Amino acid sequence: MNFKTTLLLLVALVIVGTFVLFRGRPSDDTSPPSVTRKLLPIESFAVSEISVTNSDGSVMTITKGNAGEWRLTKPVAAAAERFAVDDLVRAVTSLESTSQVDVTPATGLENPRYTVSIIADGKTHEVQIGDPSAGGENLYVKLPSETKADVVAGSQLVAQLAKPVKDYRKTQLTNATVEQFHSVTITREGQPLSLAKVDGVWTITGPTTMPADAAAVNDVLYGVTGLRAEDFVSESFDAAAVGRPQVRISYTTSGTAVTTQAAKTIIIGQPSDIGRKSLLATSPDLAAVVKIPATAIDAFNKTALDLRDKQVLSLDAMKIDRIDLTSDRAATTQPATRPAAKSNITLTRAPEPTTLPATTQATTLPQLPMWLLNDKPANDHAVDTLLNAFASFRTEKFVNDPPTVAKPLAVYTLSFTMRDDAGRHEIRIVDLGNDGTIYGSYNGLSFELQRSLLSTLSASFEAPAN
Repeated sequence: MNFKTTLLLLVALVIVGTFVLFRGRPSDDTSPPSVTRKLLPIESFAVSEISVTNSDGSVMTITKGNAGEWRLTKPVAAAAERFAVDDLVRAVTSLESTSQVDVTPATGLENPRYTVSIIADGKTHEVQIGDPSAGGENLYVKLPSETKADVVAGSQLVAQLAKPVKDYRKTQLTNATVEQFHSVTITREGQPLSLAKVDGVWTITGPTTMPADAAAVNDVLYGVTGLRAEDFVSESFDAAAVGRPQVRISYTTSGTAVTTQAAKTIIIGQPSDIGRKSLLATSPDLAAVVKIPATAIDAFNKTALDLRDKQVLSLDAMKIDRIDLTSDRAATTQPATRPAAKSNITLTRAPEPTTLPATTQATTLPQLPMWLLNDKPANDHAVDTLLNAFASFRTEKFVNDPPTVAKPLAVYTLSFTMRDDAGRHEIRIVDLGNDGTIYGSYNGLSFELQRSLLSTLSASFEAPAN
């Protein structure tokens, strides 16, 4: 046999040997799939109590009431946060075992870190919680009825069990929702501001009675429902423990249209520490003295005018028969030179046209004016713009004391006289100059107006030439 033949035989032998070797090795695909089983034969919705005992002997017990609400019973009696408890219950009831191993010191089950006891459908179920596996992805747990430990994916459960008791407590200072409030009185620096629902509509009832702006009131109510404890100082409602009150919030709620519950009061007092970042507060619903963020009271820095309905005037423009507009404008040099000027304009609604004879009704007639200026046709478009701007309008902000200057840039007085002597409404508008805010006053109220309205007041009301 020559060298070339020998070499070919060797190569063939290597190829055959390699093929046999790989054919004889079991494929990963032929290994049996991992079998999982539910550790506890219960569903989360059936759980009525969960109790967690730490390795140091401390116990946290949470029970579900008849209405489905969770309450802590150990180590403190307090309302519990539903979402937090639901997450804990699901983390336990959803555990699935992927395999079983012997109980060794490495499992941490000789002295379990936690023992979780659950009552569901009247039956008690217990799970002992050991240590995480070496990789940290799995967790060793054990049922009392088993001799071996189960391996579960338990990272979520470990995170839930590691939470302190306060993380399961309800932190909201009131149980009420925004829709349930019936009346609210907020007292700051001894000055009360009272609101009440009258026929389903919010009204300011003190220090004076006026319509309220629903959106502004809701902002305050969301401020109340948004009060949450950062930390718990002591148990039970204790007004003396918070120091001199900065804010007192007294409120009633309605469960039904005819049932109003007794008033409750949240008291927000002095800073809890020298940093003044938190305030002490106490609440009957929470039954505790707590710390809240110092910024939480900003929502209650409101006056009656802040909460007043922003509707200043609401007239039916079709029932206005006369408009009087006087203006007193000072001389200016900037941005353009303008002499001082005063004017007095009276606009009256044009009388209804009389019915024409039947023989002439088909004749094309010129359009009749709707308004007259000094008994002559007025610029109806300019009048309509004026009515649209002022007959019914809202303000962004009411003010107690609008600023004043010795010589305003312009002062306008606009009055509407209603049909059939139904009343007269007068608005005074002041332009302080410097392109700043303009201010209006009506019926004893002062308010801010958009500067763009000045062009409406200074428009020409004479009818354009044909």
